[in-house]
Amino acid sequence: MAMPDGWLHTRVPETDADMLVAYPTVPGREQSAARLDRSLWLQDGPPVDTLRMSGYATCGEAWNDAAALAAASGYRYLVLAADDLEAAQGAAQAARVALEDGWAPSAFIARACPAADCEDTVESHGDWGRAYEGEGAVAVSMTRIPALRVEWWRPIPPIHYWSDNAVTAVLRALDVPVLASRRFAWRHHWASEGRISGVGEQANRERETYVEFERALVAGGVS
Repeated sequence: MAMPDGWLHTRVPETDADMLVAYPTVPGREQSAARLDRSLWLQDGPPVDTLRMSGYATCGEAWNDAAALAAASGYRYLVLAADDLEAAQGAAQAARVALEDGWAPSAFIARACPAADCEDTVESHGDWGRAYEGEGAVAVSMTRIPALRVEWWRPIPPIHYWSDNAVTAVLRALDVPVLASRRFAWRHHWASEGRISGVGEQANRERETYVEFERALVAGGVS
């Protein structure tokens, strides 16, 4: 599959990685993207390939294209991320174990403290402001960093802030359990460059699109 302009597909040399972590990025976040890439390339266990995607207006559009590449390239697992995240050691292997067992891991996400004299705080674990122990013991409302088997992917609408909700809706329609995974852990650095507001006209319009998408899944299922 030919790489479009603005894509950086990095494969671990002399390996046949089974997992692709893909994420859209915008100008000004080059250091954030590099930090994310490093955290993935240094994971223990089987190697992880990355796909950095520029030029997209929404996560949904980028993630649809990333899933198509993952399928065409023979990857087994796909993780859909954001450029201002940082994977904790062991996150990739935790996702593999969960997906092989047939459930989608909902990430533990900590809000990264920007200073040296403070600690990270809990952002979400499927549910906002919550943190759960263990692996696959607690059903949660959604997955904010979707990890899935490639064959589970179904196209989602071209939306931004509700894109993770849309992926969660697909997983539920496929009867894939969405469960908390403490080891599928990430830090969120909340980069400000190019951030799209989560309130206002676009957010409201995208929420309506997501709700219609979810209703269609409930009514008609997935093929």
